[in-house]
Amino acid sequence: MFEGNKICKLLNIKYPIVQGGMAWASDSNLACAVSEAGGLGIIGCGGRELGWVSNEIDKAKRIGSHRIGLNVALGNSNAVDIIEIAIASGINVFTIGGTNAYLKLIPQYGEDVLIIPLVGNVMEAKLAERAGAKAIICEGQESGGSIGRLSLFPLLPQVVDAVKLPVIAAGGIADSRGMCAAFALGAQGIQMGTRFLVSEECCILEEYKNRILKARDTDSMVIFRKINSPARVIKNKFAVGYVSREHNESSQDELFAMSQGRLRLAAESDVDAGALMAGEIAGLICDIKSARNIIEEIVLGFTTDEF
Repeated sequence: MFEGNKICKLLNIKYPIVQGGMAWASDSNLACAVSEAGGLGIIGCGGRELGWVSNEIDKAKRIGSHRIGLNVALGNSNAVDIIEIAIASGINVFTIGGTNAYLKLIPQYGEDVLIIPLVGNVMEAKLAERAGAKAIICEGQESGGSIGRLSLFPLLPQVVDAVKLPVIAAGGIADSRGMCAAFALGAQGIQMGTRFLVSEECCILEEYKNRILKARDTDSMVIFRKINSPARVIKNKFAVGYVSREHNESSQDELFAMSQGRLRLAAESDVDAGALMAGEIAGLICDIKSARNIIEEIVLGFTTDEF
């Protein structure tokens, strides 16, 4: 079905479906479930300590037999150490976000390590190609968590036209219709985060999952703009209060302090006081399924849908 697909060949996977590397939500259990189902599972390392990363890599080796990758936020001080630990453990696929420091890392690690940068505009895509990237993730502002300022479907064909690399589309995709649309615009693969948040294997609180299931099309909002780290979340008590503080001209220092640890809080203990990061597509998701069922349903729909 995907025999000639460039992403499948590059990543040695059955289906061109990549799981988003969601911090505090993507552990070895979820990553292995996605990879065992034919996609590429990703352990999210944003905000994590080196010990946690090492333990999750070890767990992945014990419970899974397929390739997995790591998502590394280059804005974290231990990002390069995480990459080094992973390479020493036999992992050589990394999705990268946070800063453009990957432009130096790609040539540094050479052909044996696949660093797949996340880009949010055409210039970033061109720079990644010049640096030697083998593939890129084109993410639209519909995504959950950290976002850029451009929407996926206007941006995607411009990026596809600007580079010769295979492009993975991300942002606002949760079913076979989204995959068909992305491929029609030139993508060779898709990345999904929010859909896998609401999977049986995801480690976040059940109430976090329920908030996504209950979300309407208008329940998405963007916070952290004033501290130059815009992030898309599901509306809750914290998000509404935070935006109110932004409008009331609170200082950047106050807003930054208020933002710290909110994703972990939502994932582990308090869905009202935390930041419920999820994409605009949340309103389309209405059930909790295994990662395997999510992938199989999308692939089946992709092969039977008509443009």
